[in-house]
Amino acid sequence: MKINLKNVLKRGGIIFRTIGSAMPGLSFQALRIVYPRKSEVELWYGGDDVQYEVIETLDGELNYRDVALAIRNSEALQLPDSYFHEMKVEGVSGLWKEILCISLHEEHREIIDYLLSFDDNELERFWRTNGPFMSENDFNDELIENLTHIMEYRIPETDKKGTLSHIFSISSASNSLCLTDLDADLEIWEEEEEKRLEFESEIAVVRQREIETVLAPFQSKIDLAVQSCTQFSNFTDHYPDQLQSNLKIFLKNYAVENQCLPNRRICVFRWAVWIRRYAYRFSESNKIWADIRKGSSSEFREICAIGYIDFKAMNQLFKWDD
Repeated sequence: MKINLKNVLKRGGIIFRTIGSAMPGLSFQALRIVYPRKSEVELWYGGDDVQYEVIETLDGELNYRDVALAIRNSEALQLPDSYFHEMKVEGVSGLWKEILCISLHEEHREIIDYLLSFDDNELERFWRTNGPFMSENDFNDELIENLTHIMEYRIPETDKKGTLSHIFSISSASNSLCLTDLDADLEIWEEEEEKRLEFESEIAVVRQREIETVLAPFQSKIDLAVQSCTQFSNFTDHYPDQLQSNLKIFLKNYAVENQCLPNRRICVFRWAVWIRRYAYRFSESNKIWADIRKGSSSEFREICAIGYIDFKAMNQLFKWDD
């Protein structure tokens, strides 16, 4: 299918015309076309020896933001870096030309979500303050890499979450939208998060010592209970290693919470998590079986009540409470 490129421009559309090379001495012309129609916008793919094809159709009038997102999400429309060196863009200029080129770039397109988190006015301010994103046909790699580094590496090192627009809104750079100004806040946030993690680590160490202190009188009893559990159970179908490892965790938690070991029958449930691999759950009540079966997870709907372990009989034999 052919397309009249003059009609595209008359209708306010956009043409990306470029030549790229897959290997020395072998080059191809590639076309990407944004073609507004009466009630929709078509995104076309074409080039040398390639059938022109509509890749995506967007409802409504031409909207650069919607086009950028649609191109970013379409692998068929993406172009490698070499195709941008001789690219000619007709029908759009300035900020939105650069945004659309970024969305076409198979690597840089990942930053489109960051940029489009701004509304149109904020985006233009950000562009004028930190940009441009391109100089003629060359991308501003330093800016793109800095933006990617901030969102993918530096923000996760803080306790802040959200879009680039939100990050700016909670910073001292909310008015300037300047990445240099944001950097000062990032250093503060990173330091605060490092201190918070250090504090939580110290608290965790103290808590672990408290748990070890509580567990000390019960440790030998727990080990004996785990080793002897099948002697006081009414089931035989189980995998000892999996049952015992889960039971040990349950008994430790029980001892920490209750300052004693159970002295009654404990119901045992299990569900498959992999081939011949099971997770076991323990409860003082068999009503938990019904509760779990109401869950939305498939593993919980497949849970089975396999029996009980009689810790009261175990206690009487081993005389734990004496």
